Amino acid sequence: MESEIGSPVEQKQNKIATIVLFGILSVVFAEVFSGSAPLWFLDAWGLLVVLPLYWGHGLLLLNLAMRFERTSVTQLYLWGIFYGLYESWMTKVIWAGYMGQEPQFGVILGFAWGEFMVIALFWHAVFSFILPIAVFQILGSIGDSPKGSFPCKNRSGKILYCVIILIGSVFIASGFVFDIVATSIAAIGNTAIVLIVTYLTRRSNPKGFTLETLKLGRKGAVIVSGYVGFLYIFLWFFIFPERIAGPITILLTILFYLLIAILLRVSPPRNDAITPLPIRTDLGMTFEYKHIAYGFVLICVLAPLWCIAVDLIGVLGVFLYLGMLIAGPILFIVATIRVFASRLNRNNKGDQETIDTSLV
Repeated sequence: MESEIGSPVEQKQNKIATIVLFGILSVVFAEVFSGSAPLWFLDAWGLLVVLPLYWGHGLLLLNLAMRFERTSVTQLYLWGIFYGLYESWMTKVIWAGYMGQEPQFGVILGFAWGEFMVIALFWHAVFSFILPIAVFQILGSIGDSPKGSFPCKNRSGKILYCVIILIGSVFIASGFVFDIVATSIAAIGNTAIVLIVTYLTRRSNPKGFTLETLKLGRKGAVIVSGYVGFLYIFLWFFIFPERIAGPITILLTILFYLLIAILLRVSPPRNDAITPLPIRTDLGMTFEYKHIAYGFVLICVLAPLWCIAVDLIGVLGVFLYLGMLIAGPILFIVATIRVFASRLNRNNKGDQETIDTSLV
């Protein structure tokens, strides 16, 4: 039986295209914008480990969010913390600091607390998870269809847009120690990949696409979770096994997982944050496909320029990193408050409905 968008074969092909696009967005925002692996597409490690690591985490956590109907922006942030905690078991960065470095701000209870604040509470939650989801929605909008469901006021939207471009261009350059040739190759190469894959995905989905196309079937879920599980085991032993934390720190890490799970469980089910919604004009700036393209092109221009202004970029990079260090715990506190506030509001609403019913 055929649906409105075509035969089952066509649906599968279109779904594969969107899944590939989401994987590309995941690794670009996570590893390219951080300057960790800007040239992931040029070596086997990048293609066989880096890409599937971020691709798999994003797909699995998004599918869990949809499965349990915990998909508000606050809830996606909490899922993103699950994402970031891989940096303990795989890379050990949350425990022992960045590779080849000592913890930047010291250690508390076995945690490199500065790296924990930046990586787990900010970078992976926002850049590795929420941004790919938001951008995917925007790229999937066609014609008069909704432009994604992450609207924001005009001024805040412009500021966010500029900050993301600034972070991406600055960290790509600093990741190569301001080598202008390597920086240019990374910026242009990743931009070309994103735009080409986006073009092919939109062409194979002329009516647009939504996050529903990223829902995995049983076979897909087994394949993705199996490979991600393999990476956890493989990298636990392969990358700096001597940096594995002690029993107390490992136990505290597991307890933090449990805390995030409790927050998600306590938060009321909500499944409208990832469904394209009509955006009222009074909400201000609405991002479209062209804004994403302009942003990537602008990064191609700015990243090489930062290699020339080395002194400026050094200072700017420090301020950006410190900003993320502060933003991480603030976002976590705000998310926690919102979870309990939404739960309280739901309980109060339920009590009021009970009173109204009894009066009738």
